[in-house]
Amino acid sequence: MAAGFWRRGAAFVIDCFLTYVVLFLGAILIAVLRPFREEMSDNELLFRSIVVYSLWVGIPIGSIWIIPIASKGASLGYRCLGIVVVKYRTGSIPSFADAVIRFLGLLLEVATLGLGVIAAFYTPMRRTWADSLAGTVVLNQEAINRGIFTCPACGYDLRGSLGGTYCPECGESCARPWYRLV
Repeated sequence: MAAGFWRRGAAFVIDCFLTYVVLFLGAILIAVLRPFREEMSDNELLFRSIVVYSLWVGIPIGSIWIIPIASKGASLGYRCLGIVVVKYRTGSIPSFADAVIRFLGLLLEVATLGLGVIAAFYTPMRRTWADSLAGTVVLNQEAINRGIFTCPACGYDLRGSLGGTYCPECGESCARPWYRLV
């Protein structure tokens, strides 16, 4: 069903490690290119510094945190641990805009020292602030592969109780299996 706290935390650590490796390699590249800056004017140096630092931070964030979520539904850390991000209501892979919003929500969670992560303990589908802002949910890949039915609203296990199209627990419409990846 929903991915657990420790599994998501381990995936976060893997993704952070990859980000730091790429940032470290970028810092080495900047240090190697440093001797060439004596030949530049102050305005040219400022412009090039802004461009280099934007790329230095933008490439790891885009390639590790945003693009994999928008294209495959999982970052490298998530793939290693068998979890996937899907849209909460439809089960499809999040769009690029959803991945950006989710990343900004992740920054909000980090800035508040994990308060958004604590919210996951009190929601039925273990959704953090980032998930709620982006309209996503993080699921175990094996649960998706096995076809476990859960209500998108309350997380109620619907196996054996789908005689109708509504959840017997909360009354939410469950006509389509929302967990399938499109």
